[in-house]
Amino acid sequence: MTPNVMKYTLNAAIGILIVAVAIWFAWNSLKLAPDNLGSILGTTNYPSDYIPEQIVCAEPVDGGSEICTDVPAGDSENLTPTWTLKVPEGRYYISSHVKDPEGLGSDMGNYRAYYTVYVTCGLNYACRDHTKIPIDVANSTTVKDIAPYDWYIR
Repeated sequence: MTPNVMKYTLNAAIGILIVAVAIWFAWNSLKLAPDNLGSILGTTNYPSDYIPEQIVCAEPVDGGSEICTDVPAGDSENLTPTWTLKVPEGRYYISSHVKDPEGLGSDMGNYRAYYTVYVTCGLNYACRDHTKIPIDVANSTTVKDIAPYDWYIR
C-alpha cells in the first residue's frame, strides 16, 4: 500500500467511525428524552337526548393554534364519549363543538361548549358564573376529568 492509499483509508475509517458515534448518540438521546407533551382527558355532552359527534379543542390562553380531536357520537354503550388531547406544556381553554351541525338540522354551528365555573357548580341554574377555567398542562403529565359542558356561555 502506498502512503496516499493508507492516508485515504485511515481518513475514511475515521469518518465512518465519527458518523457511527453521532448516530448512536442521536438514537440514544431520542430514547432517553422526556416526553415533551402532556395529556388532557375528558368527556363530552350535548343539551339533547343524544350526544352527536363533536370536536374538542385546546385553545392556548396566550393565543396560537388550537389543538383538536374528533370525538365519536354517544350511544347506548357510550353515554358520555371520552377524548384525549396531547398538547405541549402550557395553559389552555377547553371547548367542544358539534362536528356536523347542518347534518343535525341544528343552528348550533357557531356554538361552543367550554369547561367553565358553571360546569364545576354541577351545571346548576343558580350558578351564573360562565367564566372559562384555564387548564395547566405540564410535560409528561395528565389532567383528567375535563368536561366542556357549558353550552350556555356567551
